[in-house]
Amino acid sequence: MPTTIEQLKGIFLELGFKVQEVPEKPGLFWGYWSTENFVAPDGKKHIALHFELSEEVYFRIVATEVYSLRDSRFKGHALAVLAQIALDTRSLQCEYDSSDGEVRYEIDHWILDSQLTAKQVSFLIQLMVDFADEYHPVVIKAKDEGKIDFTCKWVAPEPSKDEEPTISPELADLIRRAGGAEGLAKLLAERAG
Repeated sequence: MPTTIEQLKGIFLELGFKVQEVPEKPGLFWGYWSTENFVAPDGKKHIALHFELSEEVYFRIVATEVYSLRDSRFKGHALAVLAQIALDTRSLQCEYDSSDGEVRYEIDHWILDSQLTAKQVSFLIQLMVDFADEYHPVVIKAKDEGKIDFTCKWVAPEPSKDEEPTISPELADLIRRAGGAEGLAKLLAERAG
């Protein structure tokens, strides 16, 4: 049985993700995710993600307005870098809209008649965020300076060994509402069974 829109809503809720449904397009959702290195055109460290569920075929994540090449003198360099990124990652598609200069990232996850899981959704979102963070300096250098240099990829800093692990406020709220870690474990076990 294929994944339904209601099940996808449940997955977002289970993960504590705040998304908005597009009322005139059932199965289309959007939200913002924080990034560590990628800076959106609005100057903020976040990425706008749109989610589309085709109940028979795929789950798609599209990062919109990742870059604008409209006024770039080095559009060819940037497009060459984006093509190489798509080739290197094998799961990220880089799309360029020549009508407005917008660059989008896209990940398609084929589900056919299987069930989409919270673990898959969380993994795919994190993959998109990681790609945006990692390749941001490479794309900026290509589009702004005309230099193709993959040695400037961003690498996330290693967490300090003294640093306490942290959880998101959404997860903390979910744990609190479930009555603590044991209550959350019980709830997840019930849903899995």
